[in-house]
Formats: sequence, C-alpha cells, structure tokens
Amino acid sequence: MAYNGKVYIQTTRHLYCFGKKGNNPGLAPDPEPEKWPAAGTAKSLQIIPSEVTLRPGHTASFHARSIDANGFTVEQLPDTKALKWASYIPPTARVKSTMKASFDAEGHLVAGNETAPSAGAFEATLGPLKGYIRGRVLPYLPLHQDFEWMTLSEANAADGAGFRISTPSVDRRAIQIRGPRERRK
Repeated sequence: MAYNGKVYIQTTRHLYCFGKKGNNPGLAPDPEPEKWPAAGTAKSLQIIPSEVTLRPGHTASFHARSIDANGFTVEQLPDTKALKWASYIPPTARVKSTMKASFDAEGHLVAGNETAPSAGAFEATLGPLKGYIRGRVLPYLPLHQDFEWMTLSEANAADGAGFRISTPSVDRRAIQIRGPRERRK
C-alpha cells in the first residue's frame, strides 16, 4: 500500500515502510469533515429492541426515540412510561396471531405464564407518532407434543380419494426407545 510518498508492506511478523522521513510536500490537506444532516420533524417512533424472545413469566424493557422521514434521530424519549402500548396485527398479515404478553405500568413487557408458544406484535403510540415491536414467547425445553388425542380423516380434493388414519391401541409399556447407536436384536 502506498500513502504519503511511502510504500507500506505487511508481513506475518512486521510492517515495513519504504520512503523518506516526514510528510510528503505533495500530500493534499485533510478534507473538511462532512456535516451531519439536521433531522427534520418527527414522523415515527423507533423502539429498541425491535424484536424480543421471552420465556414464560420473563420481562423485557425498551427505550424509544423519535425519528424523521429519513431515519435520523429527532430526540431520545427519556420516559417510556408515556408510551401507550396495544396488541397489533398488521392488516396484511397472513397469520393473525397475538403474543401472550402484556405491558405493565412501568412500561415493561411481561410474558404470560402459559407454556404454549405465541408470537405477535405491539404498537407504541405517543401522540401522532407510532412504533412497532415483534416478539415471541417460547416455552422451556423439553417440549412435549402429543397427538394421541386426534383422529385424522380427510378426503383428497383432487381425485376424491379418501383415507383415514387412526391411532391403534398401543400398550405403552411394550414400547422401547433405542438410542441412535443401539441395534435391534
């Protein structure tokens, strides 16, 4: 690499510089730093973090700032207690689901104690400004899925063929679970 009339070479152990000591008289002066554009009027809220994953009973806290149409920060909101939170389902959402959580008086998101997974969004409002977060509540491991209660009965719409799957009565004591390396005898 060459800079200021010198050649720099990096090896695995050293950095070498070839050239005369001092500054090169032909070196252009440093350019003036560009000024940061001034923020316009506030158009929306930016909630941080914008996505959360919680376990049942856990909480999450947020902070917010107002931003202009270009995403520049107008001001930091010192008190998130002033935000009004409501469960939100976007009008274009294909899956209409809500997160099993709510906001307390302090402005913290508190996940419900239910062990069923859930996901959804919340809308924060402060006057005319709005901001959004998304979140999930995931249960602790191990998960237990049991489909023993159901009977599947369905007809194929394409050719009208029907099939039926039902669970036979099984003696659970006769089932043996083998590890991945165990072989059947």
